Amino acid sequence: MIGFDASERDLLSELFARTSGKATAFVPFDPDSTGEPDLYLVDAADATAYGEYRVLCRREDKPAVLVDGSLGHPGEVVERPLEDERLLAALERTLGQGREPAAVAAPAPVLVVDDNASVRAFMEARLGACGVRADFAESGEQAIAMAGAHDYQCVFLDVLLPGIDGFQACRAIKARRPSAAGAAVVMLTGRSSPMDRLRGTLAGCDAYLTKPLDEDRFAEVVARYVRPPQPARADGPRRPAVRSDAGAACPVAS
Repeated sequence: MIGFDASERDLLSELFARTSGKATAFVPFDPDSTGEPDLYLVDAADATAYGEYRVLCRREDKPAVLVDGSLGHPGEVVERPLEDERLLAALERTLGQGREPAAVAAPAPVLVVDDNASVRAFMEARLGACGVRADFAESGEQAIAMAGAHDYQCVFLDVLLPGIDGFQACRAIKARRPSAAGAAVVMLTGRSSPMDRLRGTLAGCDAYLTKPLDEDRFAEVVARYVRPPQPARADGPRRPAVRSDAGAACPVAS
């Protein structure tokens, strides 16, 4: 179990204890033991816990069930309040999948940080039209943890976020990966004043986009900072999925 407060951990431990003797039994992992857990149960609403999970995934990818928030997770997700049978069913399905060899998906090249669900859905659709897959965060703290655990090519970062704002998050992300190989940070916000743009520059952002998005400018930024994975072609060289001179390759509704 990664995250969860003491009361939820007690409830989960009681639930797992009731599975003793069943065909599939669950036991909370003891970090002091010499073994390894079979799967993770992650409190995805806790930015610190989710960041710890992402770091663990980099060491060894294991099946996981996320509680409260998909965040681009391809596996099982359950929402609070936790219902015993629903949670156990999700754990059993995940454990069964983990016993079979699975293709490891390439990490998403882009992180989108916005607490507005409609904006996240909009960005997912527009980046998808460019052949780009994205992970998502809903706070600056969560963005910092995820950016530290992943080698993102680009982070699209809103300014107004719960907790620390986008400018603070930008500085922290840049401080953790200051090299030229680090993630580009693109501020994506409705705040368009010259002072806000200056604050973005001082925070270290690489580009500043305002909402509603300008189609050509967005396509230019994606082409500049994101390299979507390209399949090998048997009949010739690879072709870019996004062209900086053609906004039609990456449509964006303004």
